[in-house]
Amino acid sequence: MKIYFGHPQNVYNTDLEKRLLEKIDFYFPKWEIINPAEKCHQEEAKRLKQKRGSAAAMDYFIKLISDCEVGIFLPFKDNKWGAGIFKEAKNIAKRGGIIYKIDEKGTIDNIKFNLVKHLSIKETRARIRDKNGNFLPYC
Repeated sequence: MKIYFGHPQNVYNTDLEKRLLEKIDFYFPKWEIINPAEKCHQEEAKRLKQKRGSAAAMDYFIKLISDCEVGIFLPFKDNKWGAGIFKEAKNIAKRGGIIYKIDEKGTIDNIKFNLVKHLSIKETRARIRDKNGNFLPYC
């Protein structure tokens, strides 16, 4: 059984990510957690992006979740979902998978996916990186 943990890139490899992974593992102890922030996934996405563009990297993550029955997603603090995690969640939901939301405190809630508010790619990027490409704090 596999569960996908979708979260904004500016949360990758942070204390927040670590705490949320611990919380997910606590509530889903026998599940394999697929974390897109893992080095192997980031390296492959980077390779694909350089070779074929951003869409190829996103396709990699969609393929990565193809056998996940459940997805847990961290939206931004205003409850809006980034474009990438929305696309990933939509893919899982379309296959009949269960979608949960997790907040920065680690509260996991079942959601009605059709009520999710999401950002455009441009809006998402503006929340993740500054104009120089540096990660912004999670907001």
